[in-house]
Amino acid sequence: AHDRARTVAVAIDPRSGPQDIATPGHIFPLRAREGGVLVRAGHTEAAVDIPRLAGLNPSGVICEIMNEDGSMARLPDLVAIAQRHGLMDELTACILAQAVAEAARWERAGHDVQLAVNISASCLVSPDLIPMVEAALSTSGIAVGHLKLEVTETTLMSDPALALQATRRLADRGVAISIDDYGTGYSSLSYLQSFPFDKIK
Repeated sequence: AHDRARTVAVAIDPRSGPQDIATPGHIFPLRAREGGVLVRAGHTEAAVDIPRLAGLNPSGVICEIMNEDGSMARLPDLVAIAQRHGLMDELTACILAQAVAEAARWERAGHDVQLAVNISASCLVSPDLIPMVEAALSTSGIAVGHLKLEVTETTLMSDPALALQATRRLADRGVAISIDDYGTGYSSLSYLQSFPFDKIK
């Protein structure tokens, strides 16, 4: 870690040149496109644009989480890792708090905001979900009717009985719920009628 940090510090120093970096090394350098995310919507451009907008050195470090086979972990892999290590509740609480805080900021600016947040299977049946939602709404001040939780059909079918209980408890508190990616699982429309959904997508 110390070697990598030192390499990054030298690489982003405008006084450094090719002679200051040994190759091959620990860091794989990338060059952002001129014009940033306006010409290429990539992580490399975003990593440079953000510090540039903040008036800082226009450079960044992109770190990737790897699968055991050496491939880059994509979103489904990252969700599986978080679930395996019991991190989903904490991640959901963080995302939910940030989302409703941003929605509240937009509402204070005079905009009518309808917010949707995706919920994983483990979070849906977690006893901490309702206190988590209530805490986020209370802190932000946005009305419960402006928040919608989205769950996938696969999430519901992972444990239908618990999912039914959880969605009914949420609906009783005024939280709107929609089912996303309908048709990817094995449920039927007649079965879904027992769930308190506001929308099926």
